[in-house]
Amino acid sequence: MYHGFYFWRRLLPQSFELLKLNLLFLLCCLPVISIPAALTAMTWVNIRLVEEKSYDLLTDFLHIFRTEFWCSLKAGLVLLAGLALFGYVFWFYQTAQTEEALLLAMLCSASLLPLLLLYCALCYVQVMLAYVSLSTWSLLKNGLFLSVICLRSTIFCLLAGIILLAVELTSLPYSAPFLILFGFSFWNFTCTYFTLPEIKKHIVQSP
Repeated sequence: MYHGFYFWRRLLPQSFELLKLNLLFLLCCLPVISIPAALTAMTWVNIRLVEEKSYDLLTDFLHIFRTEFWCSLKAGLVLLAGLALFGYVFWFYQTAQTEEALLLAMLCSASLLPLLLLYCALCYVQVMLAYVSLSTWSLLKNGLFLSVICLRSTIFCLLAGIILLAVELTSLPYSAPFLILFGFSFWNFTCTYFTLPEIKKHIVQSP
């Protein structure tokens, strides 16, 4: 398991690489349908950064983008559908509840749990897509499994997502340059750094 000190020691020297990676990711996201494949390609590069291995940014990114396009799209659509469903349910109960509506408040809280679990599963799935060859069902199942049993890594990923989202939403439009230059690659690097050791331990070495 990597530790927080080493996280910053790995992250800071890679700032310029993360900037280039973020811009390349955004460029490849323009068709919208290509977002899952672009995310997988970005994750592959961040795995190389975390493991301090060599790579060619443009060549390797585009190669992973092409070869993993359909597998990434299938897994991405399932996760997106789940996030959209539970996100809508949470929003519905959140906007409908009143001070006396205890039941609505309980339903709102209950709908938040699967939403957060799916987000955490996404953090693991995106790394597995770039690191191991598994079926869509196995990716989703293992993503949920790791989210539950690897609580420390899961909490780090969850906090990173919540903090970045809160900062972006509360400081717009001033935070827009950070999002464009570093936001996605920084978030992805953080998720990759903390989930990769768990995937190596529980998935890659599994019989």
